[in-house]
Amino acid sequence: MVSVHSTSTQEQIAYGISNFRNRDAAHLPNLFRRIYGDHYLAAEVYDPNAYRDANAAGTCRSLVAHGADGWPVGHLGILDSAPDTGVRELGQGVVDPGHRTQGLLGLLIARCIQVADSDPTCCGLFGAALTNHVFSQRALWKADFVDVGFEIGFVPARMMQIEAAGAGPTATVLQYRPLDDAPTKVAYLPSAYSDLMLALYDQLHLSRAFATSDQPLDKAGHSQIEAIDLPRFDLVRINVHRIGADLEAQVAAAVHSAKVQGRTMVQLALALNSPSTDAAVEAMRTAGFWFGALLPRWMGDDALLMQRAIGEPWFGGIELFTNDAKALLRFVQEDASRQKVLA
Repeated sequence: MVSVHSTSTQEQIAYGISNFRNRDAAHLPNLFRRIYGDHYLAAEVYDPNAYRDANAAGTCRSLVAHGADGWPVGHLGILDSAPDTGVRELGQGVVDPGHRTQGLLGLLIARCIQVADSDPTCCGLFGAALTNHVFSQRALWKADFVDVGFEIGFVPARMMQIEAAGAGPTATVLQYRPLDDAPTKVAYLPSAYSDLMLALYDQLHLSRAFATSDQPLDKAGHSQIEAIDLPRFDLVRINVHRIGADLEAQVAAAVHSAKVQGRTMVQLALALNSPSTDAAVEAMRTAGFWFGALLPRWMGDDALLMQRAIGEPWFGGIELFTNDAKALLRFVQEDASRQKVLA
């Protein structure tokens, strides 16, 4: 256990931050219920056994903050959520409302970075901060995370019934902190987004062997895509592992299925490892997709997140902490405005 102190204008409180212990499992679900009711993004946070199983398997590394009485008052997990486990997500973060003015989230983030940085298999960390307030965005920014994009309409309104409820779904701002570089990796940048993506690489201090993406869709074979239905988020996520001549047809089928199932958003992650990247991105833009985020190392190689709404995209209620995020949102909104015209 690591003992840390947090200061406020009124008092100083000592917290113990430790790896997950089995006895924590019974108490952690109540932390999430106090803020999110039974509608938190990940249903497993309400299952005590899920903490034990995930930490035992290594798919989640939980850091738990304990108050002076030994009870859990905060949690943050290092999660395997990307297609490639070299990058991890800081997620399932929660702080007891009675301890929120103590900088506890920042302490948990700092401790998670230390743990991840000591793991030679981890090359970077993502955070997905809610945009109905700036608290978590600010905490990640202070820990040197860079704004790299958005998941628009990601959190259904029903998940926000207790705290900061809005008229529509809540977006997240994606933030990334690299832990190492990969300068020899080739990244084929699409012409529509190359200037923006080069600027993001510069902010991240990442080097790549950038290459011209000037080939048509590969007619030598089929596309390899993976469509993942996420009904809890009203979302379908598509991972494109190989670009083939039938990319448009396969994605169109996945979008049609999402509509039939009542989903409201479709995300598409495209690996930037093919000279056909530009042709693929233009095909997806014609199909109504727009810029979401740069995802370093997301699929082993870097990836581009694109997204489209089934219906009108919801940009209401977004509050952002950094000027960079505000400028990035303006770009995303302008790009998304094409969807209605194309539809």
